[in-house]
Amino acid sequence: MLKEKGKITSKDVYTHLATGDELAKEITDGTAKALAITCINMLHTTEPKRIIFTGGMIAAGDALLDRIKYFFDEYIWTLKKETVEICFATLGEDTGIIGAAALARHAKLQGKLK
Repeated sequence: MLKEKGKITSKDVYTHLATGDELAKEITDGTAKALAITCINMLHTTEPKRIIFTGGMIAAGDALLDRIKYFFDEYIWTLKKETVEICFATLGEDTGIIGAAALARHAKLQGKLK
């Protein structure tokens, strides 16, 4: 893909992951580990009930989400049972921009933005 197109997209990775491509699996696992560790850090600093991922990554579906959950369980501290729901947004890839617009509108209504 890199030689053909000059770049590799997330879509390329997850398309090839479905075929058993080893490089795609390595990229997915590296991404999932980093996101799982980020979730653990968020849990320990802010104690959210839910961590929601959005944007283009949700197109990967369960192939990525399952790996994030796997590595989360692998790396979480085992001294205390902690739970947090890790999921993808249900509004699609534009959830982040929709949330940002709603926050900006709210701030404007509160007189915090001009």
